[in-house]
Amino acid sequence: MTRETLAKSDRPLAVPVRAVSVEVLLADGSRMTGRIFLRGAEPGKGQETIQGRLNDPERFFPFERGEPVGGCLLQKGMVAAVAAPEAMVAAVATLERVAGTGEPHRVRVKLLGGETLNGRVWAQGPWNRARLVDYLNDAAGAFFPLEAEGRTWYVNRDLVQLVVNLGTNGQAR
Repeated sequence: MTRETLAKSDRPLAVPVRAVSVEVLLADGSRMTGRIFLRGAEPGKGQETIQGRLNDPERFFPFERGEPVGGCLLQKGMVAAVAAPEAMVAAVATLERVAGTGEPHRVRVKLLGGETLNGRVWAQGPWNRARLVDYLNDAAGAFFPLEAEGRTWYVNRDLVQLVVNLGTNGQAR
């Protein structure tokens, strides 16, 4: 067996991926733009989503920054939020409304790095678990979607400093 053949046989099987442009807010408040890679459709499953990728059990995910640095691996625990591209917002919002119960919760979310995001979340679950506190305490995944200003942010619950529940006129309740 040649060295080249051995090297090829030792490589893991390639998984088809698609690149999605995102903005990433890190725990320290810094921002990066680039692309994350979502796995393609597998038999019996749909295409991987941004939320699915962020909430999978792997601690790191590949991220490709623009010039000059290139690719890197981001540790999910240091990612405060990831913004989806505008093209994905309508589909995500529709899914949240279908899966959620009742009216959306208008919120202001302050992250540990100092950033503040304003938007809406839909509590998902049975009627007796539809309060904002129930939604935020849900252990189903670290990242939850927040629809904000034409974008969907996937926010890391562990890096949220505080959440203010806003009334219908945008004032804190």
